[in-house]
Amino acid sequence: MSKRQWTSLVIVAVSAAILLVWGLSISRSKPLGGLDFRALYEGAACLIHHHDPFNPAEVKAYYIATGDARLYPGWALYTLTLLNYPPTIYPFTALFAMLPWETARTLWIGLTAVCLLGGALLMWSKAAKEAPLVAGCLIGFLLANSEIILGGGNAAGLVVGFCLISVWCWVEERGEWFGVLCLAVSLAMKPHDGGFIWLYFLLVGMKYRTRAIQTLAMDVAIAVFSVAWVWLVAAHWYPELRQVMAIYSGHGGANDPGIIGGPKSAFRSSSTDVYPGMVCNMQSIVAVFWDEPRFYNPFTYVFCAPFVVIWAFATVRSVFSKERAYLALAAIVPFTLLITYHRTTDTKLLLLTVPACAMLWVRGGVAGRLGLALTALGIVITGDISLTVMGILGGHPDWIHTGFLEKIPKVLIYRPVPIVLMAMGFFYLYVYASSSKSSYEASS
Repeated sequence: MSKRQWTSLVIVAVSAAILLVWGLSISRSKPLGGLDFRALYEGAACLIHHHDPFNPAEVKAYYIATGDARLYPGWALYTLTLLNYPPTIYPFTALFAMLPWETARTLWIGLTAVCLLGGALLMWSKAAKEAPLVAGCLIGFLLANSEIILGGGNAAGLVVGFCLISVWCWVEERGEWFGVLCLAVSLAMKPHDGGFIWLYFLLVGMKYRTRAIQTLAMDVAIAVFSVAWVWLVAAHWYPELRQVMAIYSGHGGANDPGIIGGPKSAFRSSSTDVYPGMVCNMQSIVAVFWDEPRFYNPFTYVFCAPFVVIWAFATVRSVFSKERAYLALAAIVPFTLLITYHRTTDTKLLLLTVPACAMLWVRGGVAGRLGLALTALGIVITGDISLTVMGILGGHPDWIHTGFLEKIPKVLIYRPVPIVLMAMGFFYLYVYASSSKSSYEASS
């Protein structure tokens, strides 16, 4: 490797060490360390012991019976009884639920760190060939600001890591069956994170479509097994899950993008409006102006749909190359995060934009400079430390008594993540669509 590549690798290694030391210390703090994983662990334990994990009353009774209820404050225990993951996650978390809590948490956090850092290193290996210092600084900053994933044990760490690994395996044509397995597990845990990534490989055709179909077949098998298992224990799991999701997304819920409930609710311990874990989808902007799900959800879908269609059309008509593959993924990742519910832990998917950013930077010109500026801004603005500082400095704005036009600058200050994601999406989509058009014309 060149001197710049070694320097870049050292930056990534130091950032990874910060993530590990800080994240692991948070995960062992009491009482809230590993809280996200605790919900997955106890949900699977309920299922194993023939209790309904989608019934909050039954889950709470299980916590009380095991004596774990006394470990958590009221708002945390309330959150732990509301499990909103699909049944397809339980075949994987059940393996951990059969172990003692401390052992399970250690293994889960360790596996999360390995997957996330492994995926990040693979993205670095691609981007560092083009622009080593750009790759090292971008990936390093993102890793050093991802402590919440390890500290809470959120499934996003595994999901994002598996997505990154599968993309590298398929695009670089190495270990492709391992890539199938990784993406299948990722989709089973959080389908709304890797769904568009899977769709890209389905649309682009050739052997990549075969890999996408193999992944789908694996996920169908997982889904059949999971639903059958859950149904035997909890015949009414589906309406119960819908009810739990409605509670989460309702006014004052943990996933509420609106302003009526405010950041202080039965779920939230934070007193600020911008904080690690906040929802980052486009609904959180639209809801500032009209806080009704029947408005901000359809508006978001209608607004984003044309851009997704353009992206899909460009994918179908383009000639595949590694460079265009990374451009395509850089274009769809921001829209993935914008269209449906996502938290800032899911924004670690922005690691997929780094190879495209490095490629554009080497080409130079306005596109290279703009690509670096937007990618860096996206990574910085979604960082755990950045959001914490912004939340402390900004506090909680009075949205209710603020006029319509006055809300516009406040959105930029207090809810910047969707704005930056939107800018990234527009930029990379334009570059990708232009590149795909040129490749199509050249092959015609």
